Amino acid sequence: MNADSKRKRRRWAAMLVLGFGLLATIQESAMALTAEEVTDRLRSLRGDDRPALQALARSISEQATQGGRGAAAAALDRDADLAAKAMELIGLMPEQAFVPLLRGAAAADPARELWRLETLVETEMAWRAEVAHLARARLDDRSILPVPSGTRAEGEPPAPRVCDRAYLLLRQLLKSDERQVDQLVAAKVYLHLPVADKDAAIAQFKKSGSWMNVFER
Repeated sequence: MNADSKRKRRRWAAMLVLGFGLLATIQESAMALTAEEVTDRLRSLRGDDRPALQALARSISEQATQGGRGAAAAALDRDADLAAKAMELIGLMPEQAFVPLLRGAAAADPARELWRLETLVETEMAWRAEVAHLARARLDDRSILPVPSGTRAEGEPPAPRVCDRAYLLLRQLLKSDERQVDQLVAAKVYLHLPVADKDAAIAQFKKSGSWMNVFER
């Protein structure tokens, strides 16, 4: 086979690869649900149709993680050039690659595995900071949360305020190493406190970022 024929074959092969790639992209776009379609499907579901809701969740999850799975796999590929590009890509969209990186197999290369762990930790810490910021913004909201009539048992604390729930959620977020049973006990103690003591606990946290001693008893 002469050089000209080889060049033609390579061009045809490249065109085929490109064509298949475009076809796959078109098919994926056609299958992806838009925000409006998701809303419409939710409206059409009966409230008790759990299987249909689960099927919709699987479909959305599959579509949302396809790109992230591909990037995560490429980042751990033996091809160093491909892996470098994939790592840079993931740096621009860490949220989409988080679950594939978290649940994927460990990398054989220690340096790649360390990169995977660093990416996961940095992404998770950024999320925690954002969630904490949202919860802190609710610490001044004294609105009373509605409680369904007839659901409060004797000895139950008064209906909590938005700021009370936000405070407990912040504590749960920032003291993630605490045992679940200790978290439940601390929440029960807090919710039974007089309103003035709850306000003092919230004020103390807003001022210093630390928790009142009532939780350390």
